[in-house]
Amino acid sequence: MARFDTAADIINQAASECGLTAVTDPFASADPAFIQLRNILTSAGQEMVGAHEWQKLIKEHEIVFGTTVPPDPAFPNRFDLPDDFAWIIDQTGWTPTNAGMGLPLGGPLTPQDWTYLVATNLANSTIYVSIRQAQGQLWVLPDPPPDGTEVTFEYVNRNWVETAAGVFQDNVSASDDIVLFEPILIKKFLKLRYREAKGFDTSAALTQFANAFMQWTGKDVTAPVLSMARNRVFPYLSWRNVPQTNFGLP
Repeated sequence: MARFDTAADIINQAASECGLTAVTDPFASADPAFIQLRNILTSAGQEMVGAHEWQKLIKEHEIVFGTTVPPDPAFPNRFDLPDDFAWIIDQTGWTPTNAGMGLPLGGPLTPQDWTYLVATNLANSTIYVSIRQAQGQLWVLPDPPPDGTEVTFEYVNRNWVETAAGVFQDNVSASDDIVLFEPILIKKFLKLRYREAKGFDTSAALTQFANAFMQWTGKDVTAPVLSMARNRVFPYLSWRNVPQTNFGLP
């Protein structure tokens, strides 16, 4: 991936900016500074995952009731979240085939809402498919869910490193690992965290990182056209306004 830099490139650039001499393979080096830099790169990358909805880390997950097997047959409405799951992106949950049309997922339900629906025997008769995150799982109502119903959502995954073998993981382990963050951003962040760890002055490094973060979070995805009108017209025909038939479309 030419757009992104290797762990070695990132470590050596940060090292050079901190007054250290670059090495051929930072992961083979016994120099305490480079051992510290590669460890800090892992923690900095893991921290960066939660700082923004990075488009490179967005994935889609699908559950099909009756096909996707829950881990515990005693709870057919509880499904494990993906192994690389970090968090669900708000308002991306849908049931594409519900009643022949796409409907948004209800929820996320609060613990109070969930226990109310279960205690009042409404758990198997909710109008919308609703979700709750609990115990590292996605819990779904109605219970049991009707076979064939799909649930889809987008989520940010925690694997920000791609190895030379094409394996995705959440830590750097070799010099040729590819780091899936904007190169200048992760370099400035590593420099900042290294100077903090050494007890050096960080004012300039913090300014550099803050500027890079502001620039690249704004450029990570394209932005919509902003309207100066008082009311924003919803641009899609959807469940909120008209049925998905009989308006001249095939």
